[in-house]
This record gives sequence, C-alpha cells and structure tokens, in this order.
Amino acid sequence: MKSRLLFFILTYGLLAIFSYKAIANINEAAAVRQILPEVLDALLENSDSSSLDNPSKENIARALEIAHEEDHLKSLQYVYWLELRRLFTIRDKVAYKAVLDKVDQLDTSLDEFQANLWVRKAMYYELDRDANYLREQVPLLKKAVSIFKQRGNLEKYWSETIRLSGFLRVLSQLDESLTLLDGMESDLKQSDENMIKVRFYAERGLNYYYRSEQNKAIEDFEEGVKYASLLDNNANRLATLYSHLGMSYSAIGRSDIAVDFFEKSHQSVLDSPDSSKSRIAKSYGNLAIAYQRNEQYDKAIESNQKSLDIRNEIDDKHGVAICYINIGNLYKVQNKVDQAIEYYQLALAIYRKLGYDEGIASTALLLAQTFVQTNTMLNEAKTLIDEAFLIAEKAKRKSLVLELQSLYYILKKKEKQWEEATGILEKYVELYKEIFNEKSQESLSKMQALYENEKQANQILELEQEKEIAAAELEMQKYVRYVLVLGVLLAFVFIYFFYYRYKQKDRFNQRMVKKNEELKKAYEELDRVARFDPLTSVYNRRAMQEFFDLEVARTKRNKSTMSIVLCDIDFFKSINDDYGHDCGDYVLTHVAVLIKQSLRENDILCRWGGEEFLIMMPETDIEKSRRVAERIRDKIDHMNIAYKMDKDKQELHVTLTFGCAQFDESEDIAKTIKRADDALYEGKEAGRNRVI
Repeated sequence: MKSRLLFFILTYGLLAIFSYKAIANINEAAAVRQILPEVLDALLENSDSSSLDNPSKENIARALEIAHEEDHLKSLQYVYWLELRRLFTIRDKVAYKAVLDKVDQLDTSLDEFQANLWVRKAMYYELDRDANYLREQVPLLKKAVSIFKQRGNLEKYWSETIRLSGFLRVLSQLDESLTLLDGMESDLKQSDENMIKVRFYAERGLNYYYRSEQNKAIEDFEEGVKYASLLDNNANRLATLYSHLGMSYSAIGRSDIAVDFFEKSHQSVLDSPDSSKSRIAKSYGNLAIAYQRNEQYDKAIESNQKSLDIRNEIDDKHGVAICYINIGNLYKVQNKVDQAIEYYQLALAIYRKLGYDEGIASTALLLAQTFVQTNTMLNEAKTLIDEAFLIAEKAKRKSLVLELQSLYYILKKKEKQWEEATGILEKYVELYKEIFNEKSQESLSKMQALYENEKQANQILELEQEKEIAAAELEMQKYVRYVLVLGVLLAFVFIYFFYYRYKQKDRFNQRMVKKNEELKKAYEELDRVARFDPLTSVYNRRAMQEFFDLEVARTKRNKSTMSIVLCDIDFFKSINDDYGHDCGDYVLTHVAVLIKQSLRENDILCRWGGEEFLIMMPETDIEKSRRVAERIRDKIDHMNIAYKMDKDKQELHVTLTFGCAQFDESEDIAKTIKRADDALYEGKEAGRNRVI
C-alpha cells in the first residue's frame, strides 16, 4: 500500500514539474510573441516571409531588451535573425555588420544556429559586393547545408541550398550552381513545399539566363509562375518571376513580349499590400527600361518620372540620381540634348552631395560626352573629364579610364591641339594593350588548365600501361626460370616475350591515337557549338564579339576601313503566325544561305538575334557596304522561298531591310552597331525592303 502511494506521489510530482516547465516555456514564448506576433511566428516555423519594414524597428528593439533581461538564448537568436532580415531588406550594411558581430559572440554550440550564422555572413558579403570573402564563405555554406540535411530539416536544407546556388551564381560558378540545383529537383518535386519550388525555379532560371540559355530560363520561370499561383499573398513572387521573364524575352530580342511581362510584374507589385514604396519605385524603373528597349520613349519617361516622385517622397537620394540619369538618357536618344544635360546635371549634383565617387565619375562622363558630341561647353567638358579621371585612376577602373582617354582625345582634336591629342592617343593605346593582354592572359590560363588536364589524363594512361607491362614482365620471369631448366624452350620464350611487349605497346599506341582523335573531335564540336548558331549554321553573337576585338585592332593599326551591316527580315512575325515556327526557322536558314553566298571570303556573317543578321565587312567603306547590301536585298526580293507545308507547297516572298554604318576609330564598335541599328530602324520606318 505504501509503495503504491509512493508511486502515485512521484508520478504526480513529476507531472506537476513538467507541466510547470511547459507552462513557463509557453508563457515565455507568448511574451515574445506579444511583441512581434506577425513575424516571430513565421520565423519559428522557418517561414521565408519578407514582409518586414521600418516601422517594426522599435518592436525588434523591445524584443531584444526582453530577451536580454530574461537571458533567453533561443528568443535572442530569433530576434537577432529578425533584425538581420530587416537590415538586409533596407540594405543597411553598417548596421548589418554590427549585428553580425553581436550574434557571433553568443555562447552557443547549436549546430543549426552556427549554420544560420554562416548563411547570414555570406548574405552580408553579397550585400557588400565582396566577392573574395563570399568565395571563402562558400565551403562553410556547404557545411551549413549539410547540417540542415543531417538534422532532417528538409525545408531549411532546400531553402539554404537554393541560397547557396545564388551565391555561386554571383561568383559566376554557374555549372556548380546548376549541378547543386539539379541534384535536389527530384526530391523537391515530390514535396508540397510550393514556396520552395517557386524559389527553386526562379534561381535555376537565373542560372540559365546568365548562361544565355534563354529558352530553358523561360521554361523555369514559367514553372515558377505555376507554383506561385498556388500560394496566398503571391503578388510579390509573381512580380519577380514576371520581371525575370521580361528580362529573358528582352535578351532574345522580343521586346514586345518583354514589355507585357514587365507590365504584369509592375501590376503585381501594385497589387501586393506588402510592397514598400521603394519596391514600387524600383518596379517603375524596370518598366521604364522595358519601354525604352521597345522604343516607347514617352511611356519610359512617364514611368521614370513616377519612380522619381516616389524616391523623392522616401528621400532615396541615390535612387533619385539614377532616375535623373535614366530620364537624361531617354532625352538624349531622342536628340533632346538640352533636357538631357539638365537631368545629368541634377544627378551629378546629388552624387557630389552624397560623396559617391563612382556615381560622380560615371555621370560626369555622360555629361562630358554630351558636351563634346554637341560641340558645346567644351571647357566644362574638360573639367568634368579631369574630375572623372582622378576618381577612375584612384579606383583603378581601367575601362573607365580608357573611355575617358578616348573622349579627351576627341576633345583635343576639336580644339586642334594635335600634340596633346597625340600624347593622349599613345596613352590610350598603351592602356588598351594592357587591358587586352590581361584578358588574353586570362584566356591563356584557361587554355593552359585544359592542356594540363589533358596531359595528366595521358600520363595516367601511360602509368596504367606501364603497370600492365610490369605485371607482364613479372609473369615472364617465371617462364624464364622454367626455360633455364628446360633449356630447349629458351629461344621460344624470348621470342614470345618480345612479341608480347611489342603487342602491348602497339595496343597502347592505338588507344592513345584513338583517345587523341576523340579529344580532338570533342574540342572541335565544343568550339562549333560555342561559336555557331545551331539553326542557321552561321556565327553566333558570342563569336562575332571575338571577331570585333580582332578586326577593330587591325583596322586601327592599319588605318583601314570597316563597315557594319545590320539586316532584318520584314514582317517575320507574320510568317511565324501564318505558317508556324517551323516555316519561320526554314526561312531564317534559307536567308542565311542566300546572304552568305553573296559575301566575300573575308566578310563575316552572324545571327545577331531573332530574325536579325549582322555582317562585318573589313576593308570596306560605307558606300561599298551599301552596294553589297543592295545586291543582297535585290537578290532576295526577286525570288520566292518554296516551303512544303503538309501536302501543299507555299511560295513565300521575303524582303529584308538593311542598315549600314562605317566604323570610326574614335568610337567603340558598340556605337557603330548602334548607328547601323538606327539606320535599320529608319529603313523600317520608311517602308522596309531598302538599304539605308
């Protein structure tokens, strides 16, 4: 009886203790939740909510005060994470670093806490644009991901794997980033974590975007939209994905489709109750860029103006300066120089007040270029160039120094100060060679690495062969001992031995020859894929950029001429709409063949984008390039393209519009291409099927 009574007393005593602790824990958690109910709950559930804004700063400070008073480590950790997320959202690098240092001093041995700290440090290095420290942080991030996986925290594991992929993308390690994402796709598809799926497809799409695989990028962004549509309060996620789709379509020259997606993105931002004014202003800016690329300049200026109004309202001086520059660029494109200068000057005044050297240098360059191009206020242009020079040289921005030297050279030529102009030109050439050599050395290092890998592979094959031969020799020694005993078989054994060695080496040589042939074919195929357009079999845009570098240097060195011709198939969209994309591809291929047949051996043709082709003509002035373009135009205009569609045969009449421009050594090749593009646009406006 006594033992039973003692058992009940102990049982109820333990229950009371556990209940008391549970209630205490609940009360403690409730105390913190009362301060930040809408956010702390989300954090405790590992939510990726980003609905923080400045008004929550006071609540966070109060939560930290309570957590310190109670000496409650877990509450302290979560509130610190809350503060880090808020600071990351408003991009306050100084305060973010200070909080990181405090978190680093917390006395804890929790694996997941340490893993979270590594992740937050990496986010700081990305925010601070410090690629070297971010690169050093990657191994710790991989360890953090491993910790979350070991703890069975799949949601956190997936989330931080996606974040790690983003860091690798920032470091241009796109292959490793894609491998990381592909490894988790099958498991993620079987889960119900739609938010993680949205982040996954958005991140992988960005990797494909930066690898110029736009079709794959578009597929992933559309998959992300599908899962985002299943979420509540999904406006911000949809806005981001629509913006990514707009970027991808813009990259393949479909500005009309890109504008539609940027408009959808902007509307989603406006629809979201969580969108801050800063995000809305940024959305107006993105929409303005889309309108500008689609040559809808009035709408672009209107959107930039709305972005400017909001940034003035929230006192975002850096954003205001960017809006001024964008509006100035739009006016400049439309040859409204006075308005452009006015906005550039407003932006420069803000950057000077902020003491932002990079902004001062870039805006001073824009303003000086405008003065020089219009042959006005040349003394002011010189002052601006000198100011930008000091900043660029201090920051070791070689590309900016090069551009400033080019502008200074043009200015001295206008002033007919030939001696100074010659001196500047010599410095320009020296710096250009230095930059070119640095790029060449980088390419050489990559080629050397490939060579070393191939050499190492051959050495491994040789070592394996030597091992086989050594084993054969050991086996042969056994036979020699028998031969010494038998005597009669000595000659036969020696013959067999040498024959065996000969056959082994012969097989090895054959294998080496075969391997070398396979490597050669593989390299040739890689080079072909990297340099040629898969549809038309002419050079692609990437290859043409390499030809530009070589031909521009040769043209300047030989004081020769070079022209650029841009051509575009007229009403190509109608062909796709009426006859299908297969017919459109057939027309593109046929037109590429016709153009190539009409060019000289040293002329270079590439598919510039969509239905647009670019021809680089060395040793050719503008008049000769127009004659060649006219010959091609006339040839295509006087023939039909036969396309078999189902059982019928369609005769398609296709015309091309051409824009020509001659390279001027005082400008870079991008400006020559821009002039050719402007001429092409002029031809389109004038009725198409002509050479301008």
